[in-house]
Amino acid sequence: MFPDEHQKRVNKTFKEIFNSNPGFIINDIVNPPEEFSKGVIKCRFIYDKDSYSTEFSKYNKRNIRSLKLIYDDTISYDYKFYDRDYIQKSVLQKDNCDEIIFIKKSFFTDTSFSNLIFWDGREWFTPDTYLLNGTCRKRLLESGEIKEANININNFRNFSGVKLINAMLYPDDTEIISVENICV
Repeated sequence: MFPDEHQKRVNKTFKEIFNSNPGFIINDIVNPPEEFSKGVIKCRFIYDKDSYSTEFSKYNKRNIRSLKLIYDDTISYDYKFYDRDYIQKSVLQKDNCDEIIFIKKSFFTDTSFSNLIFWDGREWFTPDTYLLNGTCRKRLLESGEIKEANININNFRNFSGVKLINAMLYPDDTEIISVENICV
């Protein structure tokens, strides 16, 4: 159910934040209720040092056609946190666009829920200045399907399009958004 990358992220978080091992294997403890046995579901695995829980919901893919740049030189999201209030408040700044992209010190990072990959007409590139090194991003880099690049507000128009990727959004499942639909 959960790719190994998710367990690796939990293990890394426990080591770096709690200086310990989690003491559980996600696949051994997560069991979706019967109502989620069909279709695409999203599982939110919530944990701290001493406990864990799960939340399930039907997955609804959003139709993202335009992106608004949000400048924030202090944002940090090295770990997948349950408390995402700051990010959700930032989304309110999207104006008439469908989603936001955080710009940190002039560099592209991530949207409020995904990593980015940019198309130059030949290859896909992901910003080397991500906020969260997502599991899909890591897998695509390791397989050589995408490469890291320095993508900033001065050179992003050298690309023709961008896609949003995360554990639920694979590159083949998402539409290319024209860089012309990125509102500065």
